[in-house]
Amino acid sequence: MEALSGVMKKATSIGLFNGIDVSCNGPSLSHLIYADDVMFVGEWSPSNIINLRRMMRCFYLASGLKINLAKCSIFGIGVEDQEIQDTVLLLGCKQAVLAGGQNISFWLDIWADSLPLYLKFPALFKIESVKECLVADRIHMDDNDIVLNWAWARLLAGVEEQNQFQQLVTLIGCPNMSAGYDVWRWPDSVFEWNNWVPKKVGLVAWRADMERLPTKQALAARNVQIQDKLCVFCGEYVETSEHIFVSCHFAQVTWLNLATWWGLPPIIAFGLKDLLTVHGSNSGSEKKRKAIHAVVLVAIWNIWKTRNDALFRNLTPN
Repeated sequence: MEALSGVMKKATSIGLFNGIDVSCNGPSLSHLIYADDVMFVGEWSPSNIINLRRMMRCFYLASGLKINLAKCSIFGIGVEDQEIQDTVLLLGCKQAVLAGGQNISFWLDIWADSLPLYLKFPALFKIESVKECLVADRIHMDDNDIVLNWAWARLLAGVEEQNQFQQLVTLIGCPNMSAGYDVWRWPDSVFEWNNWVPKKVGLVAWRADMERLPTKQALAARNVQIQDKLCVFCGEYVETSEHIFVSCHFAQVTWLNLATWWGLPPIIAFGLKDLLTVHGSNSGSEKKRKAIHAVVLVAIWNIWKTRNDALFRNLTPN
């Protein structure tokens, strides 16, 4: 966290992030850190928000510490509600509001974390007896006390299962439950198709956006036997859609080369949504934006094809 503090101080000093002046002659306040929690404070402006997002992306790539947008809260003082909603849309925050938990799948839906629990805790999902159980089947309130009900196919065994169980209990130990119906709240975001590319090309990006591609991590979560879960390109991190197309060095070089070819600034993606919407920030004509979008979709398809060629045909990624 000291490194993050250093990044923010540097960003403030060179004008990438504008904090709040405590007094006329006092220091500028840009962030507060307590343990592993961080609060950023600054002027409400699009440049501040975009630069903060870029800095968090670079910090993640350098340190491996990733911000959990699903747990982020945004507060605007003296700002219209619409502006706050626009910022939520820009950052891609999303949140499930639990009532009785009757309509949200415990393992398969995104509700407690930015990933479905079956992907976050694959060892536990493997021994779950009812894999389509609801939140209400596993959590209920008893006189304001949280009661957790489990249905394991066998007793927990091994260090991995024990560790994942402790992490799961910590994660869901204090769910925000209330009376009423379960609802999902997230920014209005619909996958944008492009008729300049074949359907099969768009389908790969669409499935990747929903984390529905058969990556090694996804296959392991479905109890498919695989040799390992490491990325085919780098061999260092678990293979997920976000890693293949965003975080992996192979993907980063691809996007850097494409940006150079386009004559655009380097693409700093925080997730797949950033790649799929990068054309929207271009000031060119509608045809140019559509062309950039088409190239992004084709690039995603080619990265996936290259991954498959390396995995199944032993070809060297190029």
